[in-house]
Amino acid sequence: DAAVTGGAVPGPDSLVSVVMPVYGVEDYLDQALEGVVAQTHSRLEVILVDDGSPDECPRMCDEWARRD
Repeated sequence: DAAVTGGAVPGPDSLVSVVMPVYGVEDYLDQALEGVVAQTHSRLEVILVDDGSPDECPRMCDEWARRD
């Protein structure tokens, strides 16, 4: 949408960044990330922001980072 991008219309080669806050969501994290990586756009960057989650989220984020 041109209103969101400041007038530029993103093309198929545009980098799309997905920033995902992660805190206490270990039950949902894999499903959320699987949904992101299943998109058809070829240039995706996923940024996971974990603020010291007390559950398994830090380990899960590390596992997803190693897949790249």
